[in-house]
Amino acid sequence: MTTTREVKNEILNFIRSGDILTDSIRGVQEKTITGTLSSDTELLINVSNVKNIVEIIVDSVELSYGKDYTLDLTYDDSGTKKAKISFTSSQTGSYSVTYHYGTDKIYGSFPKDDLSIGSYPRIGFDVLAKSKDNNGIGGETWVSDYLVSIVLAARRKEDVEDYMDALETLIDQNNKSFSFASIATVVGQGPMGYASRLNNEVFQRSLDVRFQLSFTNK
Repeated sequence: MTTTREVKNEILNFIRSGDILTDSIRGVQEKTITGTLSSDTELLINVSNVKNIVEIIVDSVELSYGKDYTLDLTYDDSGTKKAKISFTSSQTGSYSVTYHYGTDKIYGSFPKDDLSIGSYPRIGFDVLAKSKDNNGIGGETWVSDYLVSIVLAARRKEDVEDYMDALETLIDQNNKSFSFASIATVVGQGPMGYASRLNNEVFQRSLDVRFQLSFTNK
């Protein structure tokens, strides 16, 4: 069964890889590593601050997050923090992995209202609601929907709007690419407001996305 944590991890990797915020704004750098796999089911990246996987290619085939691999950014390798890629089936052939590492301004939680002005622009999100029902003859499986709210915050209204337009376009263009849901649909936008503690120095707005028809076995 797909967990909420797994859902959030996939959404986080998707947004971080989507170039909504530039690498310099996020505080990350891009790097590609190469090598050869031989019936391997996992791959460790020996970097403590990996933030997302941009692309994995094995034997000239691009792998998909969730369907072909999952990612653990805080894997403990005998006391050393590394990023662990777990393949859903063993992989053989030459590979290349492109990833971002560094700090970040995109998180799987809502922005705190006590952040300093230098912490913006910022993107954060969380699952607002999950619905689940029986599916199939005899209810052999579950079908679930997730409602996710993404908050975009910046010092200029124009930047918030630009980030929102870019994110909505990204979701629309990749609405059937998520492993845990059949389709993703932008269903609403919140009003422009202020990040509370910073008065009128930071603006924010939310984008609500419904991830529908997630089928899992009981």
